[in-house]
Amino acid sequence: MKIKPRLLLLCLCIAAFTGFSGCLRSTEISDLPLTLGLGVDKSDDPAGFKIIAQIAKPSQLKNPASGGGGGSSEPAYANFESGGETIFDAIRNLTKMIGDRIFASHSEVLLFGNGIAREGMRDYIDFFLRNPDVRPSAYIIVTQSTVKEIMDLKPLLENVPVTSLKRILKTQEFTSETAKVTLIEFTSCLMSKTKSAVAPVAGVAENGGKKAAFISGLAVFKNYKLAGTFNRKETRGLLWVLDKIKKGILNVPKKEDGKKIAIEIISSKCKAIPEIKGTKLRVHIKIREQGSLSEQPVGDDFISLDGLEYLKQAQADAIKDEIMSAFNKSVELKTDPFGFGELLHKKYPKEWKNMEQYWDSLYPTIELVFDIKTSLVKTDAITKSVSPE
Repeated sequence: MKIKPRLLLLCLCIAAFTGFSGCLRSTEISDLPLTLGLGVDKSDDPAGFKIIAQIAKPSQLKNPASGGGGGSSEPAYANFESGGETIFDAIRNLTKMIGDRIFASHSEVLLFGNGIAREGMRDYIDFFLRNPDVRPSAYIIVTQSTVKEIMDLKPLLENVPVTSLKRILKTQEFTSETAKVTLIEFTSCLMSKTKSAVAPVAGVAENGGKKAAFISGLAVFKNYKLAGTFNRKETRGLLWVLDKIKKGILNVPKKEDGKKIAIEIISSKCKAIPEIKGTKLRVHIKIREQGSLSEQPVGDDFISLDGLEYLKQAQADAIKDEIMSAFNKSVELKTDPFGFGELLHKKYPKEWKNMEQYWDSLYPTIELVFDIKTSLVKTDAITKSVSPE
């Protein structure tokens, strides 16, 4: 088939222009300042704040020995700090040090210093939500002290500190003593009239003579401000009711001497059902949990009908104790992280209209009614502890 010269020329021009414009817009990935994590912290100015960006060094990230305890002393990242009159101003001021606009869409972690959290996070959350470069799925973390302390730590296993934090968060399901909370989830709770937002807490601990970051417990908010924190036990008590328990260990006491028996949580399902009966408020907590006997004192044998019944009841008692610890702490902090107010609003919309403005005083009067059934789905390969006959 013979192609007309004009048509051929047009095709060649289009191809050439497309290729040329593609070259103009293309950018080497190594030239982009990839931001792996962002933090907001108090500055030396009592009325100000600062932004901390953890920027990847692509050349170092390619080297598996760099950064976290490998052969190279050259870190795979660099931390940059800047302040400003507004958040956007502070972030743009980073360009004076980096030499380019930061590429924030790779930020998977947003850290907030304790001081910022106590003062209120409304403006910061609003900014990050409006910024198209920030992922709604980025994880929210509140630090025990300052963001700088966490971001300056040399990670023990990962190349980058914020990557280490993300890894710890993703493995939290093995203990269920903290929770993953994304920017969009955190914002949803902040916008609720009653339900309190929560976020994991990061701190610093000694590990083999070296400082390392850890994540444990939850920060609890009210009206955009940090109201207090839940410890590990209280956190898991909250997660039982929110139906967010994945795995974990229940250490229940032996009846005779109090020695601990370890039961691994295999699965859990929970349903919270509110009830208004006269002037009383109740929430029925229905939990079905399956566990596995993983460790017991030497010489004991719980693989009998009486032994198994005792373990099932001990599990139920431990679960109830954790939930009550969380509820009592929430009353102390004057918060509702369980979302009981929202449950009542949904089931009793008419009654809720008269209750909403008094919710802070009504919340402590809630009676929790428990229906907890547990089972042991397996006792592992050995039915008796290791001891001579």
